Amino acid sequence: MKDFKDFFNLIRWKNIIIIFLGLLLVRMSIINPFYHVFHIYSLISLTSYMLFVFGTLLIVAAANIINDYFDYDIDVINRDEDKVYIGKLMKKETALKLFYIFSIVGVVIHFLVGYFNGCIQLGAISIVFVAMGYFYSLKYKRQFISGNIVIAFLYSMIIFLPAIFELFCLTKNLSLFKVLVQDIKSVSIIFIFFTCFTFLLTLMRDIVKDMKNEIGDRDCGCQTIIIKIGEKKTKNLLYILSIALIFGTIWFVYHYFEFLGIIYAIIIALIIVLPLIYFMKELRKAIAQQDYDFLVQLLGMIFISLLFTISFSKNIFINVLNGIPA
Repeated sequence: MKDFKDFFNLIRWKNIIIIFLGLLLVRMSIINPFYHVFHIYSLISLTSYMLFVFGTLLIVAAANIINDYFDYDIDVINRDEDKVYIGKLMKKETALKLFYIFSIVGVVIHFLVGYFNGCIQLGAISIVFVAMGYFYSLKYKRQFISGNIVIAFLYSMIIFLPAIFELFCLTKNLSLFKVLVQDIKSVSIIFIFFTCFTFLLTLMRDIVKDMKNEIGDRDCGCQTIIIKIGEKKTKNLLYILSIALIFGTIWFVYHYFEFLGIIYAIIIALIIVLPLIYFMKELRKAIAQQDYDFLVQLLGMIFISLLFTISFSKNIFINVLNGIPA
């Protein structure tokens, strides 16, 4: 039973669940309401979409495994012994084989789902995701800022991928695409907002993880941002990113206040803006590894709050598409 639990910890089951919920909310709160306005259904069936989600989760799990595979020496220093899963739960060779199995199955599922929905590009995109995850763990993670940007890009694109999938399928039906193209443009700003928010939040979380793991990274010759520019400048960068997210959230609430209403506006402020302010307060006095571990968890909670915000976007889509100006 303990090995079973360790395996789920290895693939970061909490992150997997959050991504799963995020992909479901994108479908339920953005894609479905969009089509509902026009009294049509998504070109992608629920079965195809769930297979797409399953393939995506396999690729994410594979990326987490290969990350621990290449980080073994660092994790031995940074983590408690019972949290170093590679070498204890399974041999490194077994972990590498599991990475290939999960990746290949995930890519094949995406190719099949794409093929039967007239969107074979989906499989090609998933290959790019697998490659980026592999080289992130192998090389970029140990380099100055590039690794942080790569992982932030990957996570933000996971949220955006369902829209890309839908768009590719729509372009195969030119008559329908021509009818909807202007409406797609009018609501694309909402997708862009959530994608950018996810990018910046993931970037912050990865930088804080670098601060938490500084000792092991330094001993293993990594050139992470905290090692290259120091603690003070790294914290200043995090303050800037936090302020950017706060102002971005305020803009979103102000721009769509008419559709959100006072109650939803207050909820968004409470679950996103206030935690970001609290994050900056705690960051200021963070020193020890456990301080940064708490900040990583706090940013994870803010991402969950973002999922709630995505669920609020249904009313925005319906009103914008019904001709009420945003």
